[in-house]
Amino acid sequence: MTNEHIRSACEAILFASGEPVEASRIAEALEVETETVEGALWELSRALDERESGICLLRLGSKYQLVSRKEYAQEIRNV
Repeated sequence: MTNEHIRSACEAILFASGEPVEASRIAEALEVETETVEGALWELSRALDERESGICLLRLGSKYQLVSRKEYAQEIRNV
């Protein structure tokens, strides 16, 4: 499994979950080491920041969640 595939799989898992997910649970699902997932999540976070995405990766201890950026809170409330 390539690093790109792991990063994309992490993104898909977090998007589908909608709740914080332990890095170890993602690693188990992907059958890779937790450190590999943490590296992929760091890359995902950086990529989202670089392209100024409307979402970002939030780290809550050992859990991760995709969330909307706070600067778009008003627009989200307007929907």
